[in-house]
Amino acid sequence: MDNEAVYTFHIDMTREKAWKKLRDFTLAPNYVPNVESVEITTDKTEGVGASRHVSPTNIDETIVEWQDGKGFTMRLHKGEGGPPFPFKDAGFQYKIEEDGSRTICSVALIYNMMFGTVGNILNSLILNRIINGIVRDIGLSLKYFYETGDPVTPKILKQIKAKN
Repeated sequence: MDNEAVYTFHIDMTREKAWKKLRDFTLAPNYVPNVESVEITTDKTEGVGASRHVSPTNIDETIVEWQDGKGFTMRLHKGEGGPPFPFKDAGFQYKIEEDGSRTICSVALIYNMMFGTVGNILNSLILNRIINGIVRDIGLSLKYFYETGDPVTPKILKQIKAKN
């Protein structure tokens, strides 16, 4: 895919502890802004092929790449169809690696825009900044949730952003 919005940060916990949380496909409502609930829609709850439905965005996420202990990539789609508007294709990736007693984590939205050149211009002028902000918010919220165990509310996210 041609476009990537990435946010990389440290989590003050070991990679093993971070991986235990990251691999739990049901925890997203605790750290992904505007996600209220997820429903696992497959028998698999982790690994390639595991899928969940995210509300209220009405987006489905299916794991297409899994590296045990290191991260995974999910394809974003609407039911059996393609990705949400305005993407031609889109995936979200989580990666972790050890850094002493801390963990380096990166979250990324990897995508291609619809509408060819027009979509790419729109992305360059407006959407890329918005998408980078959303990805950063997810990273900041994930860090807070992993380190404190407390779900991130809009008020808490505002406080976290003010410090970063």
